[in-house]
Amino acid sequence: MGSDRQALRHSLLNCMGGAESDFDGIALGIFEYQLAHNSPYRKYCTALGQSQETVTRWQDIPPVPADAFKSCLPLTCFPPENTIRTFLTSGTTSETKGEHHFCDLELYESAIIHGWRHAKLPELLQAYFASRPPAETPHSSLGHMFQTLCPDHSPDRWLATPGHGFDITSLIGQSTPLVLFGTSLSLLHLCHSTNPIALPAGSRVFQTGGFKGVSAEHNPEELSDQICRHFDITEDQLIHEYGMTELSSQSYAPGKNSNFRCPPWLRVQVIDPATGHSLPSGEPGYLVLYDLANLDSVLAVRTQDFARMIDHSTFQLLGRDPAALPRGCSRASDSFFQSAS
Repeated sequence: MGSDRQALRHSLLNCMGGAESDFDGIALGIFEYQLAHNSPYRKYCTALGQSQETVTRWQDIPPVPADAFKSCLPLTCFPPENTIRTFLTSGTTSETKGEHHFCDLELYESAIIHGWRHAKLPELLQAYFASRPPAETPHSSLGHMFQTLCPDHSPDRWLATPGHGFDITSLIGQSTPLVLFGTSLSLLHLCHSTNPIALPAGSRVFQTGGFKGVSAEHNPEELSDQICRHFDITEDQLIHEYGMTELSSQSYAPGKNSNFRCPPWLRVQVIDPATGHSLPSGEPGYLVLYDLANLDSVLAVRTQDFARMIDHSTFQLLGRDPAALPRGCSRASDSFFQSAS
């Protein structure tokens, strides 16, 4: 690794801290670094006929399908013994899960914190989580994100209790604005299993994840309406998040039907699922994300989520390809609540 990695890491941390940055230059530098140190990715690019000579702009960097993280060959730029944390994609015990390995969590956690701030989301002095504590889910990237964002790790911040569903005692009687975090499914369970509660004025509800592959399918707009009614908030108090275990960064869409916006170190393209060619703004296709914070894995990841690109920093999420395998954090929530019922 050596100085090249350190220079790239330094540029990324500066970018996250708000310094002007050359996305194209950093992306091409990371691509060169990953070709040199990530053997599975180098072989993949070679098979596609792509190299440092053929890729001259960030839009041309070959994306790997998200399922590539399920490979028996880890997508890393460092030897396995240098791994300090591995996050796993959700799924049943019989499924092969994707693995995202890290040798350094500072960059990852910086992307989480500065991505939240870049989206101008509220300071988390009062945060509660419709999930189990991170210590009980050590391989959950979402759990680690929650822990990174919240400065207070008190047990009463985590509302899900094994075998008993939710304990919302901590939410009752609050007077200062708070942020309630949850997956789509955990928030649905809250709406169905607890009495309505008016959150303090100025509170927000954070929602992430879909429903594909869980025990029941649900309409996202109807769920947003349920959440607003149950917690007595308005639509513009909802915070929608788009993230993946295979990425290090998140995009946010405040409000019910708003578009997702990326931080400066994350960009998007939309491609034709049949040809892989990029599509112009407004055309629906597969969402591809270029996450510079994925320094030590692969920066370009192709999803099976349909989207329309507004510009390279903004997209409208349309839903998951119905032919795609189920995935996502709501699946883990579904498993938990099936066992708790």
